[in-house]
Amino acid sequence: MGFKVWYMILSVINVEDTKESKETRYTTSSKYNTMNEKTSKFYKLLEDVGQELYPDCRNFSKLSFIVQLLNIKCLFGLSAKAIDAILTLLTKSFLQGSKVPESYFEARKIIHELVHDYTKIDACMNDYILYRGDYLKSTSCPTYKFPRYKDPHKKLPHKVMRYFPLAPRLQQLYVTSNIAKEMRWHKDRPFNEGGKMRHLADSIPWKNFDSQYPHFAVDSHYPHFALKGLVTPHIRDE
Repeated sequence: MGFKVWYMILSVINVEDTKESKETRYTTSSKYNTMNEKTSKFYKLLEDVGQELYPDCRNFSKLSFIVQLLNIKCLFGLSAKAIDAILTLLTKSFLQGSKVPESYFEARKIIHELVHDYTKIDACMNDYILYRGDYLKSTSCPTYKFPRYKDPHKKLPHKVMRYFPLAPRLQQLYVTSNIAKEMRWHKDRPFNEGGKMRHLADSIPWKNFDSQYPHFAVDSHYPHFALKGLVTPHIRDE
């Protein structure tokens, strides 16, 4: 299974790397034990899906096949029933021992367990507020008075923001030893000779940030993020 497939799904995980790096640390903290349980489950899923699609198949693994199948579904707007029919045909066509999922639901379930979920949050149609916190039960924007729903009976919102939690994705970057090493490279790399900028860590803004927050800069595990301008939610019309 190549890195390209994993980039499409997880952006950071290479299955060949994970097979060589099954490192699990246990602590007395329930928070970290929960994380280790999720990591163990994740590795189990990798073992399950990192299989040949059928004996001696060199072009597809079970996972890469599912990813490309679902990508085709999205590109051409195929229905779940159409995917079910295609999978039924393929299942009957292939020899016994193939790992072709029997239904769209089964294929979707595998992908769902491998990736992190996102949270849908209703948004003002004028992009002014998110309907959460104090506005969770509001039915209109307090400033512009625009209605929250297109259809109040079905509670169909005008706009929805999809929030992808950052913390679990950062944790995933440290699941494998090779990628964790790359995440610390800005701190552990060889000394930069010649005054050339080989990494953003050589830039003046990065150095200024480190000097202002030395408690953050001292630990190489802390990632740095560059935010340009104001951070606004990406809101998509439903």
